[in-house]
Amino acid sequence: MRILFISPTNFGLNKPIEEELKRQGHYVNFIADSFLQHDNGYRGKNTIKKLIDGLIYNHEQIIKQHWTTISNTNNIFQQEYDLCLCINGCSLGKYFFERVKKRNPQIKCILYLWDTLNFFEYNRIFPFFDKIYSFDFNDSEN
Repeated sequence: MRILFISPTNFGLNKPIEEELKRQGHYVNFIADSFLQHDNGYRGKNTIKKLIDGLIYNHEQIIKQHWTTISNTNNIFQQEYDLCLCINGCSLGKYFFERVKKRNPQIKCILYLWDTLNFFEYNRIFPFFDKIYSFDFNDSEN
């Protein structure tokens, strides 16, 4: 299976997951995920900062620039994948999924949340995933 694995690199927790997928015989293309500057999804921002950033910055344009830069060095949108396995997905948005699914219309997308919805507005990317999992019991129930 050809897997596009997107994950934060906090504490190197992505490495054992990537290694295990490879050990099982899968091709894995790993891309580091991170919070994007001026992203209003972070729930810790105060209301005034969110309002100002919302007026000044276009979140989808920030995502497009971010993933265009990554694609220029990694060619992720030209590769074929069977699965997109994503942990958190802070930097993902409509542009990313349109590009990945254009080349891979059959791709299955799975999201696993290491952080709670109380921390970041992950639910804005839920419609792009086939399955969504969370460590947080309350998030899982909802």
